[in-house]
Amino acid sequence: MKDFESIILRKFPNDNRLDCWVKPHMPSNVVGKALGHFTAINSPTDVIAFHSFGNMFTGGSIVITKSFCYYEKNMFPLEELKTASVQGKIVVVGVNQGGKLLQHNLKTGSEQVAKFFVDFFDAVISDVHKTEVETTEKPDYSKFNGSSLDWLELRDEVMRTIDLLYQKYEDGKLTMLEFEAKKADLLARL
Repeated sequence: MKDFESIILRKFPNDNRLDCWVKPHMPSNVVGKALGHFTAINSPTDVIAFHSFGNMFTGGSIVITKSFCYYEKNMFPLEELKTASVQGKIVVVGVNQGGKLLQHNLKTGSEQVAKFFVDFFDAVISDVHKTEVETTEKPDYSKFNGSSLDWLELRDEVMRTIDLLYQKYEDGKLTMLEFEAKKADLLARL
């Protein structure tokens, strides 16, 4: 699992007025509350960020560890995040689980906190996407001549661009029609 601690420490708000805490500024009773709600978290040192809201009957909490997000109904790995949006006080995230994009609804204490979470999740998504692009190896074209080499490089660039467009479609930044139109335009150039 990928470690997102540096992004969490940089992007997650530390504001006790909003009931948001980030390591090392978390009160021990807050960490204890997190461990009481989420038995999958083994140690207080695993908790990097925490948000709690409401009271005993109508409240909830969200806990972020280096690699996972826990909330009252479920949990998901941060590296599988694909989309994040705000609907009032709820953060709606799309997570790749088992090859399917599943939706998780995370309740927060306010719309402002929900927006903070979306900004944070967008930074995580961006980091995952950047890592995926960096780890893609360029093929070896040494055995091809100049004209076929130009065509292969063009083809590879078109395919990478189509993959990026598809990611934007999955993230909800493009409609299916826009994606198909741009894809057809790119393929026509080959």
